[in-house]
Amino acid sequence: MSPIRRYPVSDRDYVQRVRRHPPSSLLPLIATTSGNLPQPREMRGHPKASTHGPWALADVARVSLTRGNEHRGKPATAADLDEMLDYYFALDEPMRHEPVGQRLEGFLLRLAGQQLVWQEPEFSELSRSIALLQQSTPTKTLKVVQPGWDTTLLGCSLTDYALIHRGGSRVIF
Repeated sequence: MSPIRRYPVSDRDYVQRVRRHPPSSLLPLIATTSGNLPQPREMRGHPKASTHGPWALADVARVSLTRGNEHRGKPATAADLDEMLDYYFALDEPMRHEPVGQRLEGFLLRLAGQQLVWQEPEFSELSRSIALLQQSTPTKTLKVVQPGWDTTLLGCSLTDYALIHRGGSRVIF
C-alpha cells in the first residue's frame, strides 16, 4: 500500500477505508499488532511509534465494529492496517473550522479525551477486576471462569499478581 498522498483525509474516506475488510479479519490483526508493540513507556524510538499508538488502533477497531460488516472483500493484511492508520493520522482536524478563539480549547479537550487515558499506570484498575472476578457472587453457574482460573492464567492468584505489578505495595480491596 502506498502512503497517503493528500491531506487532510475526510472522515468519510477514513471510514470507507476501514470498511473494506470484515471485522473478523481486522480485529484479530489489530489485537496481534497491539500485543506485539512495546509498552507505551518503551515506545520511544520504535519504528511504528508515530502511527501505531493505542488510541489509533482503538479507533480503527471502533470503526470496524460500528460501521463494518462481514460481507466485505478480502481479509485485512498488516499493510492494510498500516494504511488505515495513515488515514487516521491524516484525518481532517474538525477544529480548523471553528472560530479562532475556540480552536485550541476544542483540540486540547478532544486530544486529552483520546490520549490521556493511556497515561494511567497499566495496573491501576486491577482492583476493580479483583472485586468483580473474585469477590462477587455470580447469579448463574459460570462456564469459563472456574476456581483457580487466575493461577492457571497468571501463575499466581489475581491478588498476588496485582501486588507484584504495583511494586509490592499493599493494595486494599
